Amino acid sequence: MQSTGEETGTRTDTLMLIKADSNNNTVDMISIPRDSYVSINGKMDKINAAHSYGGIDLTMSVVRDFLGINLDKYMVISFEAVIEGIDALGGMDVDVSQDVAGAMGINPGIHTMSGDEVLKYVRFRKGYQNEFAFPAAQRSYDRNWPRATESPNDSSFNLKYVVGNRASG
Repeated sequence: MQSTGEETGTRTDTLMLIKADSNNNTVDMISIPRDSYVSINGKMDKINAAHSYGGIDLTMSVVRDFLGINLDKYMVISFEAVIEGIDALGGMDVDVSQDVAGAMGINPGIHTMSGDEVLKYVRFRKGYQNEFAFPAAQRSYDRNWPRATESPNDSSFNLKYVVGNRASG
């Protein structure tokens, strides 16, 4: 484990860049496909491998270089935090498309999912028309999360995440 509490030697499942503008009350979000080939320590590899080689510090450095941006804050959310958080909120409404529903063996439309079901949904990779449709499901989760937290069933819920600062460089 690193000082951030993260496991070492693991690849990231999802990389998203989020820009929060408190002056305009806006949040912009892009997904970085985990199979994007980038330079990591001088060799080409998938971007999600950066974490396995050097944890959050190397991951942030690679994202900075790849996108040419200043990046100094991060958030790591564990699978357990997703499950426990959604369950504490009494579930989350998820709109499942026809293609994904068919691949998952469920009916299309809105489903109130438990934490475990939401995690399976956002990690599910079959049934998408192309590689860019999959991150849209993850962004849908991220957009619905704040709405789901407006009236939590269990106010004692403790989201296990890691937030930190890393200087650009």
